[in-house]
Amino acid sequence: MTADSVGAVDWLLGHGVTHVAMESTGEYWKPVYNILEETFELLLVNPQHIKAVPGRKTDVNDAEWIAELFAVWTAACQFRAAQGNAPARTDTRTHHICA
Repeated sequence: MTADSVGAVDWLLGHGVTHVAMESTGEYWKPVYNILEETFELLLVNPQHIKAVPGRKTDVNDAEWIAELFAVWTAACQFRAAQGNAPARTDTRTHHICA
């Protein structure tokens, strides 16, 4: 982990965070997910649900929408393989929706 990622984990822990919800867009989420999964309960939100955000699309609106979905547990999460199986899973690009 880099000093910045350790700092982010420490900051989240310092604020009592136990769960993190994030959007699985492109390849950008993977390194962050890999760092956070060691410490937090994660919810990976389907990007199709984020497109449903009302109003103008901004990062702040997206974050608020993800938090709202997470709070009421209505977001469909994508299955994320265990660390040892993640490379094979990335190659197949098959997504499973979990309830």
